[in-house]
Amino acid sequence: EEWKAICNAIKIRNAYQSYIHSLQLSECFPDGIDSEVLMESLTTNTAEVVLGENGMSSQDASIIAQCLNSNPALAQLHLRDNRFDDADAAVLADSLSSNTNLMG
Repeated sequence: EEWKAICNAIKIRNAYQSYIHSLQLSECFPDGIDSEVLMESLTTNTAEVVLGENGMSSQDASIIAQCLNSNPALAQLHLRDNRFDDADAAVLADSLSSNTNLMG
């Protein structure tokens, strides 16, 4: 239920076109992040999203890639210490080819 509160807070901020400098969600979801939370966090008006140590894997990589392909305003995305494999890394790398906002 906590993730629903997070999503609702993000949706409210989006409705008012509020800017979030940094959304820190590291170590919040050790067994994997909910798809709705992941989508909301990546598509909000945020400069930086930190999603390290959340047990994310292949399913999450495809959601992240889909979001990155839409070229959100996101400038920095941190994904350290998750469960991505080489195939997931390739999916994520491919999505970066169309994204012009993320910084190196």
